[in-house]
Amino acid sequence: MKYAMKAAAALLAALLVCLPVCAAGGQAGNMLVLGDSISTGYGLEDYYVDNPYKCASYANRLAKDLGLESGRTYVNRAVNGYTSAQLRALIPQLKATVEQSDLIIISIGGNDLLHTLPQLAKELTGVATSDYAAALEALIYSDASQYANAVEKMTPVFSRVVSEFAENVKGSIDLLREYNPSAKIVFLAQYNPLSGVSKAGIAATLAASVIASLNAALSVAVSGREGVVIADVPSVIDGAAEARTNILAADIHPNAAGHGEIYLLLRELLKPDEAETSAEETTAEETEETSVPDGTGSDTGTDSSSATETRESIADMLGCRSSVGAFYAFATALCLAPAVLKRRKDR
Repeated sequence: MKYAMKAAAALLAALLVCLPVCAAGGQAGNMLVLGDSISTGYGLEDYYVDNPYKCASYANRLAKDLGLESGRTYVNRAVNGYTSAQLRALIPQLKATVEQSDLIIISIGGNDLLHTLPQLAKELTGVATSDYAAALEALIYSDASQYANAVEKMTPVFSRVVSEFAENVKGSIDLLREYNPSAKIVFLAQYNPLSGVSKAGIAATLAASVIASLNAALSVAVSGREGVVIADVPSVIDGAAEARTNILAADIHPNAAGHGEIYLLLRELLKPDEAETSAEETTAEETEETSVPDGTGSDTGTDSSSATETRESIADMLGCRSSVGAFYAFATALCLAPAVLKRRKDR
């Protein structure tokens, strides 16, 4: 009898340890998904506005992997078109659900930027439009001279959007933590849907600059917040947008392949910290002991550092360096843009 009771107690203790977030293939207690159409699965086969649980979205695949039940232990309250302000306003209405959640995943920010697209298109072409597909085409097909003027006019707009986004993310985290001090919170970083798109040209460069500023603001907003992390979605989408989004159909959303990559990214991210630490230590030791030159004469860390130094040197030469904290990448990119565009035009 005593043995049975001890075994039961040990099992209960193990379950309590595993409850917040278990390794993929295990089980999370309760998962809540919030945000925008990236999380609803918009554009996927079997996607329905009134039922986000049937398509092969990253959230649905992760929930299945964790052994969760749709609508009960896995709740998806993402809303197509939502901005960071709307997310912040929604959270108090979901207080009870937030309180019961062990894992909260959020995709937000894309629509904050997307709402500036018609205004940018108007600045580029002089023609007003409320159609996002038409605005996206204007973004892609405008020339360098049009961009030089538009960037100057849109800089304060982008800056305001990024600043408001940062405040809304901070406010959302405050609410989530007020209702649930211990849940793991994962924000999806924004990817560039024009990255790697052959015909995007200057549009991809501008998009990269603005999206980088949004992600920088997100990093600052979550910095120092215990249990709040960022999933590096650009690492699995950027450079492969043609294959992993519907951008060739003028739709920025991930396709099935893109959702699959986001799912795998989260699956890896949600492994227990102990396993991650052990793997990192093992990898580091193996690298030190068995590192062999690959014949290219390059080192990833060195290349990255060199590239950063090069960008900063260029910025210095053009007088673009300024003390702007989290918005350094954004401000520098916008400062550099007119010079870069002029060079392209002069060629």
